Amino acid sequence: MKKTDIQSGLLDGRCVLILDHAIIVNQIPVHGPGLNMFATLQAFGPQSVEYFAHCLNNENRTYFATWNASGTHTRFTGIALRWLPRLVGFLYCAVYSVLAFIGRRHDLCIAVNPLNYFAARVLQLLGRVNKTVLYSADYSEKRFSSNALNRAYHWLDGYALRHADEVWGVSNAICAHRRASGVPDERNWHMPNGPVLAQFLQTKDEEIARHQVVYVFGAKTRASDLMVKHHFDWVFHALEVLTARDNRIRLLLIGRGDFMKTFERMMPTGTVADHVVFLDVEDRGVLINELCQSAIGIALYDLSGAEHLRYGDSMKLREYFAAGLPSITTPGHSVADEVFEHGLGAVVKTSDECLEALDRLLHDDTSYFAIRKRVLAYALATDKAALMTNALTRILPYTSSR
Repeated sequence: MKKTDIQSGLLDGRCVLILDHAIIVNQIPVHGPGLNMFATLQAFGPQSVEYFAHCLNNENRTYFATWNASGTHTRFTGIALRWLPRLVGFLYCAVYSVLAFIGRRHDLCIAVNPLNYFAARVLQLLGRVNKTVLYSADYSEKRFSSNALNRAYHWLDGYALRHADEVWGVSNAICAHRRASGVPDERNWHMPNGPVLAQFLQTKDEEIARHQVVYVFGAKTRASDLMVKHHFDWVFHALEVLTARDNRIRLLLIGRGDFMKTFERMMPTGTVADHVVFLDVEDRGVLINELCQSAIGIALYDLSGAEHLRYGDSMKLREYFAAGLPSITTPGHSVADEVFEHGLGAVVKTSDECLEALDRLLHDDTSYFAIRKRVLAYALATDKAALMTNALTRILPYTSSR
């Protein structure tokens, strides 16, 4: 991976630990904020980066990845939490994270969300970690249906805000909330889910699959969520109308797990299925290649009943930007505001608006290539590595050199 001189020296000889929770499918974690951070930090020349992720869906043991000069090494450790009550599972995660690293020293610990920060803080108090960062990947006033868990969540969040050396927010919305909560700007950094741009090889305009649309949706949980929470009915309706007059259109559905039959039941009868390709992608390089070859990205969300997502940062949209894809999304989240303000695609509220936007991006070349140019420029302007350089430069003068 190509590094700037500044980046390659910032973490030179230092050890970094990331504590996280992740959804794990087929023994591989779904790419989220913590794993994104794991990939990004490797560009800064550390001695090692360790990524320790408890399984968010409780079906697997803790995923442990280590990157150093010899490469990346992964394994599973601990126990699966599927039979434990949620509160007990949370306590286990915090205690196990401390026990797993109490015998090691790290210069920097980045904890994704408050529970993981509590473990980071204990390690700091025990002298095992020098500096800590709270990395807020989401936020909600009512994170859990249980009042007891909700009170614990907000207590942990407040504790983390008081004690973290730096507070990083995945979205502008979170940073604004932190500012209103009294976190000073010098500790409050916007750190979006942007990918490592060096991994995205820009495809020439004339070489992209001009009528290929891509929708990355992560992991299938419940079939009802796929239809209701991601508006696939809008996409299939648009596909039904547009393919009737343009046979070149193709939709790539990229996710994790066995989801093809679920989608086939959602589709309208007729020839729509002939224009859909299903990809269960485990290799991130394959995903990036498919994005770079595509023309348009779709990321639709129904945020009702999911307040924490309003504060989130759509990784799929950030990846679409890195690949140069004009994108279609729904309002209500911070990246949608960026799409609207910077002219990076379309923000749609209804099925008809989705159809109209997709039709325009597929068939108006002048508009499409103008937007594509803006998207590529915006990806460079919001490069996560550059943002991290600024944040790490502030915290590292106080971090001991190894």
